[in-house]
Amino acid sequence: MFKEFKEEIDFGGKKVILETGKIARQADGAIIATCGETVVIATVVGAKKS
Repeated sequence: MFKEFKEEIDFGGKKVILETGKIARQADGAIIATCGETVVIATVVGAKKS
């Protein structure tokens, strides 16, 4: 299993939630950022060889 990580922070008086390990497991890295009703997913994929 993948290790899931969730962090809630206060940013400018708003609660921001950052989560990783739940989705986009094929990517080298992925994060979900939530602020209110706005949700953004960011993924990163890199080549194994240059």
